[in-house]
Amino acid sequence: GSFYTARSNFIDALKILEKLVQAKPKVSAYRVALSEAYLRFERVDEAAATALEAIELDVQNPFAYYRLAKVYYEIAMYEEAVSALRKSVELSPNVGEIYFLYGQTLSKMGNASQAIVNLREAVRLMPDYTPALYTLGKALNDDARFAEAVEPLTKVDELNPNDSDIKSGLGLALMESGNYDRALKVLFELDK
Repeated sequence: GSFYTARSNFIDALKILEKLVQAKPKVSAYRVALSEAYLRFERVDEAAATALEAIELDVQNPFAYYRLAKVYYEIAMYEEAVSALRKSVELSPNVGEIYFLYGQTLSKMGNASQAIVNLREAVRLMPDYTPALYTLGKALNDDARFAEAVEPLTKVDELNPNDSDIKSGLGLALMESGNYDRALKVLFELDK
């Protein structure tokens, strides 16, 4: 029941946003929100076009660039996403979500060092945002920087003590950084 209610609410929201854009065609923020709604419904072409329209209306809107980057990220157009994210960061340098997506995108492109820089900034701006903490820890593990991965993975494990992926990553970071006793304790928690 709740899935259909939520989907119905999203459809209603989408219709409302489309009406708002029609009624106020010069408001960039409505197009940003509509782009997000289109992306949720996997209407990627419309999401991209609407984000581009939002940018045309207000080239100083960092969230329009962020939304466009999100569309590009979802369809694996990472170079284009990075370009939009650069502009978004330039316009709004204190928004953690932008750095998080930037880090994810760079990670997908295989640029671990720059991904880690952006993920660290996301965590600095959003210290309890578990996706950023986990993604930072995973990126550090993937880059064989195990000792550095312990801190973000420990924090995200404290916030989500029942997540086996987090525990596995933390166990790996601890083991590879020489903290065998704590690693075994964390890994034994997986069997509970």
